[in-house]
Amino acid sequence: FTYSRDLDPWYRVPLAIFNHALVALALLGAALLPGRAPRNVTILIAALVAAHLAVHATTAVEMRFGLPLLVLAGPLAAWACLQWRKWPVRACLVAIIMVVAYVGAALVLSSWVREQAPSIRAWQTPPAPGRT
Repeated sequence: FTYSRDLDPWYRVPLAIFNHALVALALLGAALLPGRAPRNVTILIAALVAAHLAVHATTAVEMRFGLPLLVLAGPLAAWACLQWRKWPVRACLVAIIMVVAYVGAALVLSSWVREQAPSIRAWQTPPAPGRT
């Protein structure tokens, strides 16, 4: 949305769960790449991620500039899910626990960051004339 007027819409938590699960599965897929995917695919994806981070990690860019990594996350997450069929049950359970832990930690951190907003706004607001 261009302008967010409601900072706590009904879809915030379900969408956050979906987004963070996608990222967690994509990270799992990226971790599996070196051993299971062709070398040129692994190098290409690593180069794309490194170039994106080199350009945007050190600047204050808008959220929309993260889109290339999210577009890459979809196929990586799907590929990770397809790899699970080949794993033993114990490895699948460990992977599921890791994804759930990642999503839970991301939601807790997100809530903590949202709680900091009033303090940040108060710090950034200049004092009224005549007050120090």
